[in-house]
Order: sequence, then structure tokens, then C-alpha cells
Amino acid sequence: MLKCEKKPIKTTLLVAGPGFGKTTYLHEHAHLIQQRNEFSVHLSVDITEKKPHEFTKKVLGELSQVSTGQSISVLLDDVHHLSEKEFTFLFSTLVDKLSCDDHIYIACRRMPNISLIQPDTVEIRLLQEPELLEKTEGIWPLMFYMQQKNWHQANIENQLDQYLESQWGDTLQEKDLSSLSVLASFSEISESLWRNLAPNGLSLSYVWQEYRYLLPNIAQQGHYRWVPEARQYLHKRFPLTIDERRTILERAADFWLRHGSFQMLIDTLYDNHEELLTYHSIIIPLVVALIFTRRFHQARYIIEQMQDVSTENDHKEVINILSNTLALFTVDDEERVEPLASLENMKLKNSVIHCVALVVSAYQSFYQGKLDETARKARDALLYMNQRQQTYLASLTEMLLIACDKYRGYTAQAVQQLLMAFNSKEENTKDPSWQNYATGMIIMYYEKNDLKGAESICEKLMPHINNACSTEVIIHVYLYYARILDLTGNVEKSFEYLVRLQRFLSMGNYPRYQGKLVAERMRQAVAKNDLKSIQYLNEKFNIDSLEIDQNSLILDVRDYLSQTWAMQLLYESCYQDVIDLLQPLRDELLKHDYHVRALVAEAQIIVAHWYLGKRARSKILLKQAVQFYGWLLFNRTLFDEAPLIIPILSNLISMGELQPSKQYLSTYRNILFPRYATDADDITARYNELTNKEKEVLMLLAQGLSNQEIADDMAVAATTIKWHLKNIYRKLSLDSRSAAVAYMHRIQPSHLI
Repeated sequence: MLKCEKKPIKTTLLVAGPGFGKTTYLHEHAHLIQQRNEFSVHLSVDITEKKPHEFTKKVLGELSQVSTGQSISVLLDDVHHLSEKEFTFLFSTLVDKLSCDDHIYIACRRMPNISLIQPDTVEIRLLQEPELLEKTEGIWPLMFYMQQKNWHQANIENQLDQYLESQWGDTLQEKDLSSLSVLASFSEISESLWRNLAPNGLSLSYVWQEYRYLLPNIAQQGHYRWVPEARQYLHKRFPLTIDERRTILERAADFWLRHGSFQMLIDTLYDNHEELLTYHSIIIPLVVALIFTRRFHQARYIIEQMQDVSTENDHKEVINILSNTLALFTVDDEERVEPLASLENMKLKNSVIHCVALVVSAYQSFYQGKLDETARKARDALLYMNQRQQTYLASLTEMLLIACDKYRGYTAQAVQQLLMAFNSKEENTKDPSWQNYATGMIIMYYEKNDLKGAESICEKLMPHINNACSTEVIIHVYLYYARILDLTGNVEKSFEYLVRLQRFLSMGNYPRYQGKLVAERMRQAVAKNDLKSIQYLNEKFNIDSLEIDQNSLILDVRDYLSQTWAMQLLYESCYQDVIDLLQPLRDELLKHDYHVRALVAEAQIIVAHWYLGKRARSKILLKQAVQFYGWLLFNRTLFDEAPLIIPILSNLISMGELQPSKQYLSTYRNILFPRYATDADDITARYNELTNKEKEVLMLLAQGLSNQEIADDMAVAATTIKWHLKNIYRKLSLDSRSAAVAYMHRIQPSHLI
């Protein structure tokens, strides 16, 4: 055998527990080698072999039969039976003996004590349990092959128990049994949870390397999962008492609830632990997890079961809190529950239910439009939760506090608190707390006209969004991502996400979020001049019947549905109806300190006055709005929801009647003063390409006339006006009616005053 210069010898190292198919792997490769007519040595270490270097001599004896120049494959099984010294001698001898064209395959149950990085001599490919499971669809290979041979399930279970007893049971060390028994309570466990349960216990990495049936989850770093059959074996051989299981699961449930790992909590508590579902310390986290993962029927069933056996006052208070939590998501106007009484009068022994009660009470005030009261409750709740390390509920509460500040017009304060919270969290797209803050960042970026920043976070969240704990997160990520896609020209994908959101909302009673969705769909329909979609939305959601029912609606539901109706009325040039609809809404919103939403109504009122011909009145109202609400609220979201305010605002800025800061102009210049060509001469040149009739149509359009009104003024048919508009859009590279109005305000603002 000739040695190669510089090229290392290829070595495949199979390290896995019993039943993972190592021997099968070697046999398959031996068969392939034989088919290629290559020389191979295929040996297994005999557990009874005790003589030093005896196995190495056997291998070398086989190698002595090889012809010069022939490539060699050495396949060695059960190498874990060798001592550390024996293995080191064997491996170094093979490396010295073989050439770079040869290949070594070694199968063992524990990691050999060798360096896996020896670039000058060997090139090692390491295959452990996670890689071997890929061949068997994630099923333990021994179980997989039994199923492939159609073994009866009872026979499979008996054979597996006997196999594990003979191959694994004797290797379990007495000192590790207590930790292994606790670990077997979980089908999957994270390092952080294990440190919480057993701060001085074995490391999960040690358990994997020593016992091989607790495996790292490649899809989720820091998580390990049991081979189910090995876990069942531990349950049978070393069972925990019910009190021991209860204590462990109470601590685990508390940990999962604190970190928002609701799915893990549900899966574990429903996994052979039904007899523990009578304890408050188990039931409370489970019901909360079911509600936050939108399993409302299951949550309601458990609450009803609790009511049937309720006798103690503490028990009744817990049921009341859980019922109120469920009511936030499911109760409609005809089925309301009594809001929570003063929490000071409740004597709650369980800190988890106390935290939940604080959150629910704050949200109830929020939905009632009591922003000051909500902010006070949220601040108190946040302090209480941080003291008890309730990470997820604290993040939810902090976002509610930020929302209160934002709605009340304290934009700078809200942004500062959001940035501090977001920057303090390590990025983890699967972490529910990070998802809460990241959603706030999407809205902040969007409002500041940073579409790329908002889109970047949306794309990070989208793969995990359907499993998010917070309904607010799901709604807002879908809405803003759909809006960004629409603005960047990906109309079909935007519509697809809105349809997905509609399907999601149909699974529960979400009138607040339904209103936001309908408003967004109407906004897009009006921007595209899509009369068919406008009529569809009106008929499906009874928008034009809102006037009859609006006094019975929750304020923010009334707000979004009223804004939706106002968009349609503006589209139909019913300007006085817009004013009549939105003035009472604006006053009600201001009464409850909803400054952000009140400004949207105010902007639409200003637009309606403008197109009624009351330009002076409109200008006065806009100046007063800027002074009252502040420039920070005149952001991208406002411009989206009230787009016709853009040309009016840009007109007053151009004429020097309003003077925002340079930073503001820099942020929103592309919206307020869109550049439809590279410079002013090109803009004028494009305008001059229009015919006189097209210029007349564009001028009348910018003055607020509808298609029919323009047709009447020019004594032509309405279809002719549509034809002129189509040519105007094409020549000026515009895509909507509002863009045409903004263009005209830019090129000839003095003609429109």
C-alpha cells in the first residue's frame, strides 16, 4: 500500500446507542464495497475478548491479505467494548497502515477519546443519533424496522422491553437514576428548564453522551428529546410517585408559563398526567395555555368541570378569573361576563393566577376605552410580574402600556420604551416575548416610513407567526406585511395574507381585529378603484348599516368600521355624510384620549371639507390639527388610512403655511412630494404630453369632483372620463386616483387653492 502525500484518510465514525442501525449501516456499506469488487475487512469486537491488542492483531491479519495498490475499507463494529488504550492503539495503527484511497468505518456506543479534527492524517465524518434518524423518518430505527416487517404491536413492545433491558438497563448507573426518572417525565426538555428543575443535576449533554437515548433536537438549539421507547422503559422500571410527578410538573408548568412555552406545557400535561389535572397549580397554567393558543373549547370544558366541583371561595375566584380571561377572546355582545372586581379584595394564593388577573383587568379597561386606568393597571402589573419573573406576561403587559402611551399621543415616550425593551431582548424568532416587542418594532418602523426595516422583521416572524401566543402579534404582523406587499407591488401575495387572516379570525370572536381587517381591505379597494371589492365588503360586513348599530359597539370596533364606511363615502363623493359620520366619532375618541385614532377621523373630515369647496375651513382645521396632535402623529399609517390628506398637507407646506422640521420632511418627502420623474423639467415634460382634455380632467379630478361630476362639467359620458383617466395614469406613471391628486398638487399647487 502506497502512502499519499498530504491527503487525509477518510473515516466515518458512527456513535449512537443500541438499536440505532449502526450494524445495519455497516452491512449495507460492506455489500456496496463487495459489489465494486474492492477489498474490505468487516469485524466486530467480542465483549469477552480481554487480551491487550488482540483485536488489533485480528484486523492487521486481515489486512495482510490485500494486494498492492488495492483500495481498502475497514468496517469495525461494537468498538465501545475496547478499552480507551486499546482503541487508541488500534486507530493510530490503522491510520499509519492505510493510504488516502482507503476508508475506515467505526461503530460504537460512546464517543471515542480521540480528536475529531486531525486534518493532516484523517478526515472524520461523524454520524450520531440525529443523523441516523433521518433515514427512518425520525423513528427509532429498531422500531422502524419492526414496523416495516409488520410485527404485531404487542410483540413489538415485548421485544423492545427485552432489548432495552439487555442492551441498556445494565448500563444505567445508580447515582444517575433519580435524574433520569425526572427527565423521563418530559418527552422534550430544554437546558434552561432542566437547570430550573435540577440546578445541581446532570447536564443534558452528559445524559446524551452517556446514555444515548436523550437526543439533541437539531431544529431547536438547547432542546433535547427522548426516544419514546426508552422513556417508556424508564417509566416502567423507575416510576415516580404521584407527589413527585406533581411537584416536578408544577415547577415545569410555572417555568413554561413564565416564558410563553404554551405548546410544550399543553403537550406535557396532557401526556399521561390526567390524574394531576385536579390541582390548581396544574390546571391554572394549562387553561391559560389553552386560551393563549386559541383552544377555546378545551379551555371552556375544563373551566366548566371546575365549576361542577367548586365549593371554596378561592376556587370560585380562580374560576371567575379564568372565565374573564376566556371572555376576552370569545364572548360576544349577547354573552358577557361580569368584569373582575377589585383585585385588592381577592385573596389569591397562586401567584400565576394573580398575574393573569392583573393582565385581564388591564385589558378589560383597555377595551372599555379607559386608557389612563389601563396605563395605571399595566404599570402595577408590570412591576408585580417582573418581581416574579413572569417574562411572557410581563412583555404582553409592557406592550399594552406602550400602546396606551401611543394612543394617547405620547409617541416619543412610547417609542423610547419600546426600543429599550426590544434591545434588551436577545433575538429569538420563536420566543413569544421577543415576538411581542418585534411586532411593536414593525409598527414603529412602518410609521417612520422605513418599509425595509418593517419588512425585515415581518419576514423573520412569518415562519413562526401561526404558532404565536399573542393574537395581537398575529393580527398586526399579517396586516402590516400585507400592506407592505401591496405598496411594493406584490398585490396577489398581499391579498393572500389578508385571506389567511380572515380565515384565522373566523376561528374566534374577534370584532376588534375584524374591524381592522375590513378597514385594510377597503383601503386597498379604494386605492385601486376596485368597485367590485368595495361593494363586496359593504354587503358582507353590512357597513352601510353601521349608523343604526354604532352606539352599541365597542369604541375601537366602531372606530374602524366607521373609518371603513368613510372611505366608501369619500369614494362616492358623499362628503357631508363623511363629516356627519366622523365628527361624533372623533369627539368620542378624544373623550377617551384616543388621539391617534381621533386624528384619522379628523383628517377625513378635513378632506371632506376640502372637496365640498370649503378650502379655507379645511386649511384652518388642518393647521389646528397639527398644533393639537403634533407632527409625530402625521405619519405613514395616517397617510395610508386617510390618503387624500396628503395633497392638502403638502400644498400647505409648499405654500409655507405649515413648516415641519427638516427631519420630518426628510422622513416623509417621498409621500408628501412624490417624484414621478427624475427632476422638475421631466415632471413638466410629462404633464405637457397630456392632451388639453386630459389636463382638464386631471384638474377637475384634483379639485375633488367625481367621474360623473367631471363628465357633467365637460358634457361627455362617464365612460369617456374613465378612458381619459386610464391614459393619464399611463402617461404619468400613476396607479391610483389619490396619486393623481397628489401629482397635480405638486405640479400646479397654486391652481388648486
